[in-house]
Amino acid sequence: EAMEPVYSAGVPHKPGAAAYLKRLRARGVKCVVATATPARLAMIGLNCADLVSDLDFIFSTDMLNLNKSQNEFRARFADHRRAEGRLRHV
Repeated sequence: EAMEPVYSAGVPHKPGAAAYLKRLRARGVKCVVATATPARLAMIGLNCADLVSDLDFIFSTDMLNLNKSQNEFRARFADHRRAEGRLRHV
């Protein structure tokens, strides 16, 4: 995959995101990532940013062979949210 070196080098995330996730986790809030980035690359980037341990689930469009603009992707993500309890959008 051509993008693997980019994700392995570390992908910038929003300032304060890591601290915010840690505060949410400390309060018992479940957190997920929903991304159009292929799951494998998302995991590489999130691991490099040391964010994986603060996430309950990583939801990628390629896991369902859908894209974010499809209603089915949003419906499946919402079903997961209902099954897992209330999740916070970050």
